[in-house]
Amino acid sequence: MQTPIGSSPPPVAVDLETHLIAPGLLAPPPVCGSMCNNAGPLLTTPADVADLVRQSELVIGANIAFDMGVLVAHGLLSLEEAFRAYDEGRIHDILLGQALDAIAKGHLFKDPRDGGNLRDPATGKQVGRYSLAVCSDLALGLATAKENDLYRTRYALLEGKPHHEWPELARQYPRDDARNTYDVALVQYGGSFDVTGLHPEAYDNLHDMPRQARAAWALHLASMWGYRTDPKRVEALAARIEREHDAALASFVPVGFIRPDGTEDTSAVKKAAAKAYGAGGTCKVCNGRGKVPSPKTGNPVACKEGCDGTGLDLSTAPSLPRTEKGAVSASRDTLMESGDEVLERYAMVSENDKLRATYVPFLRQGLKWPVNPRPNTLVESGRTSYSDPTQTMPRGNGVRECIVPRPGSVFCSIDYSAVELCTLAQACIHLVGKSRMAELINETGDPGSLHTAFAASMVGVPLRELKARVKAKDPAAVGYRQAAKAANFGFPGGMGASTLVLAKRKRIEGVTKSPDGEVEYAGIRFCLLIGGATRCGDEKVTEWKGKAIPPACKRCLECAEDLRSQWFLQWPEMKEYFDFVAYRVDTYGFITQIASNRVRGGVTFTSAANGYFQSLAADGAKGALYAVTRECYLDKKSPMYGARPIFFNHDEIFSEMPLSIASDAAKRMAEVMVREMRVVVPDVTVAAEPALMWRWSKDAATVYDLGGKLVPDPKTL
Repeated sequence: MQTPIGSSPPPVAVDLETHLIAPGLLAPPPVCGSMCNNAGPLLTTPADVADLVRQSELVIGANIAFDMGVLVAHGLLSLEEAFRAYDEGRIHDILLGQALDAIAKGHLFKDPRDGGNLRDPATGKQVGRYSLAVCSDLALGLATAKENDLYRTRYALLEGKPHHEWPELARQYPRDDARNTYDVALVQYGGSFDVTGLHPEAYDNLHDMPRQARAAWALHLASMWGYRTDPKRVEALAARIEREHDAALASFVPVGFIRPDGTEDTSAVKKAAAKAYGAGGTCKVCNGRGKVPSPKTGNPVACKEGCDGTGLDLSTAPSLPRTEKGAVSASRDTLMESGDEVLERYAMVSENDKLRATYVPFLRQGLKWPVNPRPNTLVESGRTSYSDPTQTMPRGNGVRECIVPRPGSVFCSIDYSAVELCTLAQACIHLVGKSRMAELINETGDPGSLHTAFAASMVGVPLRELKARVKAKDPAAVGYRQAAKAANFGFPGGMGASTLVLAKRKRIEGVTKSPDGEVEYAGIRFCLLIGGATRCGDEKVTEWKGKAIPPACKRCLECAEDLRSQWFLQWPEMKEYFDFVAYRVDTYGFITQIASNRVRGGVTFTSAANGYFQSLAADGAKGALYAVTRECYLDKKSPMYGARPIFFNHDEIFSEMPLSIASDAAKRMAEVMVREMRVVVPDVTVAAEPALMWRWSKDAATVYDLGGKLVPDPKTL
């Protein structure tokens, strides 16, 4: 990692102790600071920490974006100074350092010592992300990093008191944090903070730290701003979900899944699932009764060792999903994959439960205070994730529409057009030297034209003709394009035909209607779109090409196989791309991402095939997020000044902006996003189109008034 060299202070670890984080308050008042360099740890003031950020050649922290946000929010550090530190690559976050190295070695969010899940060293509880305690344990073998934490949540009580009057534990805890942060960073750098080059024993991928630290800062600023929800919409949604939940449960009483008292008969659900996955015959342990005498009481209990209470011979259903303990799975995914329409409908009850238990309470947080999402900057592919439902909000049921901008503002969503097709084409150019996909995207200026072009080749008509038929909503043309789109997004990651069929028949993919319109199926059904069938699933199989699979429509599988063959003919570069990926995986076991040179280890064929183009999209989008955020906060001459990104959905920047500047701000934001993506995708046309809305809606369209001004989509009122 390159850092400035001069007379500035040497590398230093910094930390702040603050009041508690509260709803709507992600930058609570600071109480004290601490720092550590090669001279040891020192308890200091927040103002001193701000000075170190301004001056030091390398500023180290654990989730340092939080500390930077506190310093800025309370006037101790200007936004210009904060962004300058990130611009100059002077910020090192040990949590990101741990993640970058783990990605290179193929054990992200795993304990490399035993391959198990990450656990808090103090409590032993499983955790889903890195922390100072976890990093200290992994890098230093120090399981007691937080042993002096009596005052960790009580520093507000000490505000205003001189440090020498504090109890010793209150003084020790901040020094421990700074010391441990410094020591972890020293290990990550290989034992020497040599700014002229990384030590041979340094952690892998640290060259990518500036990019990821900038993304973390932009994501944190977005979370600090947060978003609000509409009280009337939230409560109306909650009432509707309760009504639908009660009605759904009642409808399954006759089936036997729900007892008259409203409780679930799990044995009945499991038995139906086992049958759907092909189980038959009689359990040899219980002779089909599903019950055996308890060895303790003699009373009948479920036959756990044989059939898990189903009474069936489960050995006849090799594709039947099981729990970790070997029981028959009755999870939502199991039921949705069963191919049984009754079980698929019953799975929607659990989906409704999730709306009740997860989304409604989450939305209610925004009624009094802004919701402050909790992002995770880095996963294996380079993408981001969130620890809350922000990035997984369902569409089509009124959940997203509960999220509204502040008075006088509108939302702006800008998503790249089929960006992973653009990055796939770029990856092919880089790795195999050619791409028919790139040629067509550049020729048409529209990445989405790949779907229509593939559909046209399947139908055997010119692109222009099929495009016109799709625009006229010709059912056959629309069906072929829908199938082509599924193929273009599914096959590049190494999916086989059966995996594509199973992945695309989920409700999140939309619905497919039978030709007569009488039956509506969840997801994409290839037999109906391109196979000439009148009903999906007339014949189902639980084995394909010698492998056990969940019950699937045989005709859908046949259509998908044919689709895959035609897909390779349409995009000849993909055969060479897959050959290259297979060689890398089999020979080296890791890949080096294009442009960023970030190493990703422990890859399978599919993760590597996905990884090349997903990482390009992620890196370009993160660069765009940082550039957009910087301009929104700092550049008073920019049309975006005053707009605020509020969350980041893979490659979509979702912002809130005053209505008075929205048209020009949105257009400028799209320009910056395209510019930054072109840094990593120089050979393929990239497009991004803004949409304004009065409330969040995935269906919002780009709308202009007669004067050419971008306006909020009226449908979102």
